[in-house]
Amino acid sequence: MGESGELTVNSRLRRSSEVHTVEIDGEAVLLHTGTNTLHRLNPSAAALWSLFDGKLTLAELSEGVALTQGVLQLEANRQLLALAAELRASGLALH
Repeated sequence: MGESGELTVNSRLRRSSEVHTVEIDGEAVLLHTGTNTLHRLNPSAAALWSLFDGKLTLAELSEGVALTQGVLQLEANRQLLALAAELRASGLALH
């Protein structure tokens, strides 16, 4: 799958090419064609999903999370790392 190493705030995630996304009422429905599984992301996770293009680090993305959600940078890092770990474990995102 091309994944290696532990996720850190310096990791760069990208969406798997095996995942197709449809947005419905601010949420994202993801179809992983390799596993034929559906996943649903809430509006906050869906907004971040659209940014996983492999260009920005999780730390850079969490700066935006901290500003928009009014949380401390450490909390934003924690939230983003948890989401990234779930997406990666499901094969939806790669790093």
